Amino acid sequence: MQNSSHPLYLAGVNPTLEALSASEHAVEKIFIRHGASIPPMIAALARQQMVPVATLSREKFDRLARQIGATKHHQNIIALRRAYQTLRWDDVLALGDRTPPPIIVACDQITDPHNFGAIIRSAAAAGADAVVAPLHNSAPMTAATLSAASGAIEHIPLVRVRSLVTALANARERGFTIIGTAADGEQLYTAPIYDCPLIVVIGSEGSGIRRSIRRLCDRLIRIPLARPIESLNASVAAAVVLFEIQRQRATG
Repeated sequence: MQNSSHPLYLAGVNPTLEALSASEHAVEKIFIRHGASIPPMIAALARQQMVPVATLSREKFDRLARQIGATKHHQNIIALRRAYQTLRWDDVLALGDRTPPPIIVACDQITDPHNFGAIIRSAAAAGADAVVAPLHNSAPMTAATLSAASGAIEHIPLVRVRSLVTALANARERGFTIIGTAADGEQLYTAPIYDCPLIVVIGSEGSGIRRSIRRLCDRLIRIPLARPIESLNASVAAAVVLFEIQRQRATG
């Protein structure tokens, strides 16, 4: 495990509550917009953990919200979160021998913070073991990302790698099966192909998975659409596939 490079701001009630509930040392300070009241559960946890709560004038609070990109969904509360724990890629590869087999979600060219956060949320809800994304050409971990994740970052590890291509190639050598999602996938997502250590690659809605990543995929799967819609939202596609994996594993 290693720490993320810098602290983060959480915007909104649920991300703040999840961080306080997950660890006594996660939240460093809480800011409330003048005229708003702090939710009772957050107030109780803040007192218990001795987290300072500061009331900011509306002007100062709104300025902070703009600085962290959280002008729409802050719900009058912002929390300063200490650096969170991330996994190393070697730690993920070590899961390959585990029973039940691990499920890793890989994000390729997911640059929109809201999409990235929603994928993290879907992955956590579906019981995936980690989310991996490259250091570059990928959405940063901002307040908008964490708001879309709605507290899920407290429940699923995040992995950052320098090269997703290299990381996936290493995973194949260690026995992981790489499943790519693509509109032209040769198999339906319901095919019985998931009873092994898995990495599910989710590409951007615009360009999908890069060619270099597609070449590493053992299988490309598709989600059939009832109407002539080009693609699903990336986080929706991730949720559909991940819950199908869990359904198959639960039913044998």
